[in-house]
Amino acid sequence: MIGEIIEGNYRILNEIGEGGMGTVYLSEYPHYGLFAIKSLAPQLSQDRNFRERFFKEGDILFSLRHDNIVQAYTILEENNNLFLVMEYVDGGDLQTLIERQGSFSEPEALSIFNDVLRGLNYAHSRGVIHRDVKPSNILLNKNGTAKIMDFGIALTAGGRRLTKTGLTLGTPQYMSPEQITRPKQLDHRTDVYSMGIVLYEMLAGKVPFDGKTDFEIKQKQVNEPPPDIRLIVSDISNMLANVLNKALEKEPDNRFDGCGQFLEYIEAYQIEISDVNQNGKQTDSQRRADTKNPVGVYIFVAVIILFILFIFTRT
Repeated sequence: MIGEIIEGNYRILNEIGEGGMGTVYLSEYPHYGLFAIKSLAPQLSQDRNFRERFFKEGDILFSLRHDNIVQAYTILEENNNLFLVMEYVDGGDLQTLIERQGSFSEPEALSIFNDVLRGLNYAHSRGVIHRDVKPSNILLNKNGTAKIMDFGIALTAGGRRLTKTGLTLGTPQYMSPEQITRPKQLDHRTDVYSMGIVLYEMLAGKVPFDGKTDFEIKQKQVNEPPPDIRLIVSDISNMLANVLNKALEKEPDNRFDGCGQFLEYIEAYQIEISDVNQNGKQTDSQRRADTKNPVGVYIFVAVIILFILFIFTRT
């Protein structure tokens, strides 16, 4: 399609992404600039279910207007092919960035992460659950602003599900336990779990659950606790590790109530860190968090015992 013109206005410049449902192209509209155009694969354009899902994604994106969500403008149909015209985000996707640089520093990770939480919290407030949150669906512009995209399998409150019977959609490394075991009982907290996985990957440079097969990964998501990130990232604080672990609770009731509450905890943590950096001392909440480190407790007790023995040997 490179060089072709759609609807007499959108000139296709090059391919910028490809997925199971189609291809994303960079296009130019005279006097209006650059746009991303998502093309549904030709073989799927004839499938009623996929056509319906494609139009549904467009409808969802049209209804969501937020700085941290990729905007959609129109759906075009030409020669039985479907095209979704969207905002072009010029900085690439988070997955590519992770593959290129590995782990992120806390400030860098949380700056991106908080943007996505804001976008998802807004979507949740409009009754939309994403269900496929992952780094490849997070785009960054050159100013560093993060935007969530690809609501192709999103679930809307009161809306009819478009997933075929027996088919579980999502990406195993980022799926919540309930998305695997009870996909018909999902709520917005499934996105909280997926965001916990994304934050873990940004800080550690790898996902907490992986394997050779999708089945193996799903079994780990359902049955195994995430590896302690403090064993991978030595300088991560207990406070941030505890926030991350809460997001990755297996039961939704034990997680944050939503991405808004998740964001509140992350921002509170950032204020704590800022206070420490400015004052050069631990805050009360950090001291409480540090008591959860058993090694520190054991060392403290050992010092006390040695001191007592020293006093007794002197008398």
